[in-house]
Amino acid sequence: MLHALVNEEADVPINDIVSSINELMRRKLSLLFEFYRYTSDEYDYVREESMEQLGSIIVEKQEIINEINFLDRKFLVDFSSLKGRLGISSLDELKNRGEYGSLTELKLNTKEIMNVLSKIDTLDKKVNAKIAKLRTELTSDLTRIQKQRNISTLYSGDKPKKNVSPGQKNVYSGSSFDRKK
Repeated sequence: MLHALVNEEADVPINDIVSSINELMRRKLSLLFEFYRYTSDEYDYVREESMEQLGSIIVEKQEIINEINFLDRKFLVDFSSLKGRLGISSLDELKNRGEYGSLTELKLNTKEIMNVLSKIDTLDKKVNAKIAKLRTELTSDLTRIQKQRNISTLYSGDKPKKNVSPGQKNVYSGSSFDRKK
């Protein structure tokens, strides 16, 4: 399908393709900055252990991811067409292509996107590390509470013995002697 789309665009001027790609990249860059802001908010909430807002942030981030995925698919089609028309395999081969001035913007947009992605990745690693730490602390707390509950139950004498036949009264064990209820 990609090949068919590239062939359909054979009559489109290269500058129009590059302009379209630049527009996609500017939109993606805008979305990435928004995504970074949400990730920063997410980090602040996790750091403060204020989890109420995290759900809405995650939903917003997923919407941005969906839109970026759409832009990336469109970019792939346009960029494949551009590479085919120029006879190149990557942007690095465009060093001396002055006849297409918008290619410089394309390179700059690509570089800026990579920088923002790197910043998002760094911040996201901090968020994930803090969440992992909170999860470990929560697991430890739950284990401690369960152990305390088991000990308390053993000493309180309020838990029935498990092997009680139907029709038989529950037998409880107390700290000093067994009693029937």
